[in-house]
Amino acid sequence: MRSIVLGAGRFGQSIAISLCENGHSVTLVDRDEDKLKACQARMDIAIEQGFAQDPRLLAKLLQEPTDFLLALTDDPNTNLVASAMAKMRANPTTIARLSECYFLDEKLDVARIFHVDYAVVPEILAQEQIAKIVFHHGLNSESFFHGNAVLRTFEIPKNCPLIGKSLSQINTQNSGFMIGLIARKKGKEQEIIFPHGNDSILQNDEITIIADANQITKVLQSFGLTHKMPKSVLIVGGTKTSITLARFLQKKKLSVRLVIPSYTEAHDVAKELEGVVVLYQPNMNYDFFQSEQIGKVDAFIACGDIEENNLAQSMYAKELGCEKVIALISDPISISLAKEQGIHHIISSKALSNDRILALTKGDKISAYFTLYDRRCELIELRVSHDSPIAGIPLSILGPKLPPDMLIAVIYDRGRFFIAQGSHILAPKNDIIVLSSPKHRKFLEKTLLQ
Repeated sequence: MRSIVLGAGRFGQSIAISLCENGHSVTLVDRDEDKLKACQARMDIAIEQGFAQDPRLLAKLLQEPTDFLLALTDDPNTNLVASAMAKMRANPTTIARLSECYFLDEKLDVARIFHVDYAVVPEILAQEQIAKIVFHHGLNSESFFHGNAVLRTFEIPKNCPLIGKSLSQINTQNSGFMIGLIARKKGKEQEIIFPHGNDSILQNDEITIIADANQITKVLQSFGLTHKMPKSVLIVGGTKTSITLARFLQKKKLSVRLVIPSYTEAHDVAKELEGVVVLYQPNMNYDFFQSEQIGKVDAFIACGDIEENNLAQSMYAKELGCEKVIALISDPISISLAKEQGIHHIISSKALSNDRILALTKGDKISAYFTLYDRRCELIELRVSHDSPIAGIPLSILGPKLPPDMLIAVIYDRGRFFIAQGSHILAPKNDIIVLSSPKHRKFLEKTLLQ
């Protein structure tokens, strides 16, 4: 597939790399020629210097058949105009990076007007993911099969009655869940295990389960976990993400405090957000957070526009006893530092957008696509087609042919949720979830996605 990526900022570069890794022929466009040459030195791409909304440049690029045009510059208006011009010249699938403000007026369909097939809004993706963590137990929270199945990642507590037991000893089939991943500490690193029957659970392991949504509370209790609904949150930052999140959580009847370092911005936001306590505080140091009794709030969320500040503020909240600390961080070095300090709820709007765009470029056979543990594991929800080579084959025969770090986890058949077992036979129109190492992408496409 051929893809044109407009914008070679951090966002565009990240997407270009991912598309290359997934077999796309990529042309990267930016007005900064030095930046383009640096990108070309790191990845196998074509480059084109120029402005994203230049009609002559787009006409030249679209002379070749193009599957996707991704308008990912920092300017949403440029992305809208470029998408519209691309549709007039040819008919690529257009994906545009937009801002949350374009979706505030429900009567104005901006994406349709400018011929954007898919809009990606990092602020909304981050807000949705943070909200999941606020309301649900675990380090990761996702849903599949229209909400009928859920994913949770959590650390095994000391009181877990399943410690030391192997997967073959845990009756997951009748309990409505399966263990898809185990992350185990090995010094400063984490070993990622795709578990099979003889693998066991140890204290302090991080495990990822996929469960029947109707049984998730009972499943968590079987691991010795309890969950209480949150009542209060404190959000730091005057970003679009923090304001959107404050508005959403207040509508969910939570007590919300929003701390903003700019007086003018705090004054304006206070008028906009009814029911939210907006505080102006230019110096968000340890003493300030201590005076705000951070240890008593159910969740602390640092989502300002400076990642170093988000990291420092999260460390203050952790030190002051807040149990659920969430930080908006995309830089890999900052993420590593946060994890070393015991901050496990880390949200990367760049990674979320990356996963969303990759899911859109994988075609109609893919319903959902996520990555876990710094892209060391891919989780894919897909539908078995009528001509699929795996249709009609029992998992007892198919399973041994799969790599050990690839699992068919669960099956969803006509409203019924099944943990994948050897006796199951995959049928056309079955929805399944696959967990796999990224190194098996070609095998996955050949075996499961034909």
